[in-house]
Amino acid sequence: GGPAGAPGRDALAAGLRALFALHVDGLLALDAADAVVDANPAALALIGEGAATLAGRPLLALLAEEDRARGAERLAAARDGAVQRWEADLLPADLGRRRVLLTAVPVGGGDDGTPDGAPHAGLMVVAQDVTAVRALEQQLAHRAFHD
Repeated sequence: GGPAGAPGRDALAAGLRALFALHVDGLLALDAADAVVDANPAALALIGEGAATLAGRPLLALLAEEDRARGAERLAAARDGAVQRWEADLLPADLGRRRVLLTAVPVGGGDDGTPDGAPHAGLMVVAQDVTAVRALEQQLAHRAFHD
């Protein structure tokens, strides 16, 4: 047998793999250079690319040009340990512009055993498609002021 508690860790790891695979929002694992190393099926559908095509691409390259500077700032802050949440326009392959709410969470450093002050090894980014919600908000605002 393995060390005490190993079955619990195995079950947790299996649960986390299932959560990653089945989550309804896009989940992207980024390396220390903010390049995509893994993406769940929801992220692949949102971005409109296959896993092989997406692997190694910088997250910022997927965003609209006008959102890249702010995205770089948010990713840097997340690597420094602060969870970040912001909206940006995603430019998926042949699917048209999508508005996404992004949440970047640092992983693999700090509390995970990396010396204090060291940058985190990577990020997990949740990408929630809010395109329809924002369009509805704009319609309601227009009606409120023009009807």
